[in-house]
Amino acid sequence: MVRQPSLNAVRVAVSIIHPVAILCTAFRLVYRWRQRRFWWDDTLAGFSMLFDVVFFVVIWIRTFAYPGEPMRTKVVSYWIVSFGFTFVLWSARLSILLSIIRATPPVILLRKLEFAAVALFACIWVALVAQKAYKCGKEDTDWKTIVPWAQCKLGKQVAITELVTDFVGDAILVYLPIQLLWQAHKLTPNHRTLLLIIFSGSMVTTICIRRRNLSPALRNFRTRWI
Repeated sequence: MVRQPSLNAVRVAVSIIHPVAILCTAFRLVYRWRQRRFWWDDTLAGFSMLFDVVFFVVIWIRTFAYPGEPMRTKVVSYWIVSFGFTFVLWSARLSILLSIIRATPPVILLRKLEFAAVALFACIWVALVAQKAYKCGKEDTDWKTIVPWAQCKLGKQVAITELVTDFVGDAILVYLPIQLLWQAHKLTPNHRTLLLIIFSGSMVTTICIRRRNLSPALRNFRTRWI
């Protein structure tokens, strides 16, 4: 049996990673606004930051549940954390994708594929939320009475869906910058630099998510908290 991460480990990880992401995003938004270069990718990044703030706060509330806490509070916190994870992840991916579009010259045919990917990401986002809502809101409602933690068992179908969509999303975010870099002679130096940054960010995201999906301890963490 894989050992569950301790509450202290969860709190330390959450308290380091999320504030750093929130502060970096806030700096980006302020910088873009002052430079008058604010665009849709920044808007999605802002939404992702707001979702992450809520996610961060509720994770702390959920891990500090006290004896006698109303089950309604536990249920609400579970819904927020479960949906919040999906909202943060896919709004961030959409932001990265829109940044790629921003760096792509309109004359390149790849731009059409990028807009198609935006529609695909949006559909995946909605589908994942709908799947969780149906699974935990209609198909299985007994979890709302489970003590000490109100925790919906999402099951293999949701796990497979998330694994497949994670792979598809990451593959697209890695493929598109590579294709643009392949055509780098058509881009300005600033655009090439931006693409290298986006590609690096996509690779970091991919590695982190792959480790999350492949690590038994992290899978157990998600089963317990998300």
